[in-house]
Amino acid sequence: MSICQVSNKFCVVGLKSYILVYSKSTGSCQKLEHNFKKIENVKEAEPALDYALFSPRFNYFAALFSDKTLSVWSTISNDAIWRLVGSVDVKRRSVSIAFSEDEASVFVADKSGDLYKFPITDGKLQHVELENMEPIVGHISMMLDVAITDDLIITADRDEKIRISDREHPFLIRNFCLGHTDFVYRILVVKSRNLLISVSGDATLKVWDIEAGMERQSFEITEVSNDQDGKKSFPALLSCSKDESLIAVACVETFLSSVKILSISNKDKPVSTAYTFDVEGSDQILSLAFDSDDPSVLFILTVQQSKELAVMIYTCTASACAKVTGIYALPTINSHVASVPLSDLTDKEYPQLFKCCVAGHKYDAFYNKKKLLQKIEDSAEAKVPKLDM
Repeated sequence: MSICQVSNKFCVVGLKSYILVYSKSTGSCQKLEHNFKKIENVKEAEPALDYALFSPRFNYFAALFSDKTLSVWSTISNDAIWRLVGSVDVKRRSVSIAFSEDEASVFVADKSGDLYKFPITDGKLQHVELENMEPIVGHISMMLDVAITDDLIITADRDEKIRISDREHPFLIRNFCLGHTDFVYRILVVKSRNLLISVSGDATLKVWDIEAGMERQSFEITEVSNDQDGKKSFPALLSCSKDESLIAVACVETFLSSVKILSISNKDKPVSTAYTFDVEGSDQILSLAFDSDDPSVLFILTVQQSKELAVMIYTCTASACAKVTGIYALPTINSHVASVPLSDLTDKEYPQLFKCCVAGHKYDAFYNKKKLLQKIEDSAEAKVPKLDM
């Protein structure tokens, strides 16, 4: 996964095996390299950055790597140099991270459907013995994203479900948000409106009432179709502005380089489509993120038609957007980013998330039939009288 994350001081570009940290004011760069450990008999352990993000107050930055490692850096220092505050093993290859609001915990969602909690104490990521770790939330299928609020744990999985659990007692399920017809890839919380936004492999963005677990709106972002490489496109890139007035969403694995902007209001239908714009000179959008300082500024990491990486910046309102160049240290940042070889990008195979087809039908149909037969068998066994011995 190639990522672009933005804080009040830094613009971060994450690549296959390292992370580039740019100062927004000077353009100076710090390179964070990860030494991948070897995992015996694991086919998928090729070097890759699986996920990364800032903590809510931007005091920490966390990253997941394909060698089952979670690393956390402190972003606070007098010389603007990040320092590693902990690197720990996780049980299985993981796909998403979320911090608690107080930045005292990191939550890690893995491919087996489990969610684990790692504490941060006295500014350091604490080592936890894996044998003694128990998941705080578990799904039957692959977990794909997690969001944490003061009182909720919200998780999304490959089986089209969003689960809302109690934060203090995670075994208590408050609601399921059901309505997607394919995997739920990303979720985000709009706290000021008590809304949950989700995007899915079914090519929709849905708006949910968190308290009721009810779908309030649905938007078709693009048709799920194959491009010339045989990869499917769907809305996978999602970001919300700091003032929670705008949402930016874009598709991946496609030669379309457009971003859709939606506006958030207090109306009965809280989200509305504002407009769509094309990213100038872009061949593919890799990541996007709203600025943490200016809620109108959107950072977009792209592969340009010149086959160079670039960080593009647009100012967005509810009615229009415009490309800007003379903001922050963008020219300095892009002169460095352009020198990054495209081979350093991680090839994220999103199509593997789409369910297999059997004779033209989703595997779900086969699986549901199998469960029905098992239910019939269990019922028949239950009717057989047991003999007292």
